[in-house]
Amino acid sequence: MTDQEVSIKIKIAERDYPVKITAKNEEIFRKAGKIINDKLTEYKKKYGSNVKDNQDLLAMVALFSMIEKLSTEDEKQDFEKHITDKVTHINRLMADAVLFNL
Repeated sequence: MTDQEVSIKIKIAERDYPVKITAKNEEIFRKAGKIINDKLTEYKKKYGSNVKDNQDLLAMVALFSMIEKLSTEDEKQDFEKHITDKVTHINRLMADAVLFNL
């Protein structure tokens, strides 16, 4: 069974962007739009007098969002390696325990 497609509008920086998505993804699209707008508001307050237009703010949102995503991916890879190393160590301990108990 496929999800029903819906058409919605996401408002970013006072512009509407129509998108067709599956109904199950509507909430995440709206949440993403809200996060972008919240970041725009934050950057306007922080850099307002130095920014000429929304394009510059949107570029900053895109840049910092990508940095956050890449940092999170790096942290995830480090965590996965740590867990894999721990599981390998536990497996060795268990194998040794089995060998020495025989």
